[in-house]
Amino acid sequence: MTKITLSSIYTLGKLLTLLGLFLTSTTTSAFIFKLSEKDVDMMAKASFPQSQLYEGMILTFSDPEVDLGMANNDVSMIVTMKAEKTEGTIVARGRISGQLAWRRAKKELQIEKPILSDLKILEDNMTNSKGMLDGVKAIQGKVLPVILLLDLDEMELGIFANQLPKKMAVRDEQLIIEI
Repeated sequence: MTKITLSSIYTLGKLLTLLGLFLTSTTTSAFIFKLSEKDVDMMAKASFPQSQLYEGMILTFSDPEVDLGMANNDVSMIVTMKAEKTEGTIVARGRISGQLAWRRAKKELQIEKPILSDLKILEDNMTNSKGMLDGVKAIQGKVLPVILLLDLDEMELGIFANQLPKKMAVRDEQLIIEI
């Protein structure tokens, strides 16, 4: 049989008071989530492959490997890029680097001003690929259209208690999410 003492009633009262304060203050205070590169990488895979029309080629990006920076919202990822024209395709692997931007109205986490570098050609399925190879190599160092990293319209918001994040930023190789 459990013995109820004044001390246990006092402890229960303190816990209920703390719970009440927590429940009433959650609407005014922010919750902070910290996601590792591995977590962001797994979430980003849900937004890929992505295709864009760029300089007469259809570019399809797939197989992302996310790398979060130390500060300033720096983010990069290694991706497989398939460049297509009617003459054939070229498949390459390279790094896209840019700035992380949270677009709350669109519910999108984007890489703005992405620049492609470290491009390595993996496959060349064209009979006369010189022109297209030159075009693919010329993309290196140029700013590409915005890359979608996460689309929260496509994701289950349960991990954020079904609330849209106020802010997202990269710090110390983590994605910091403020709810």
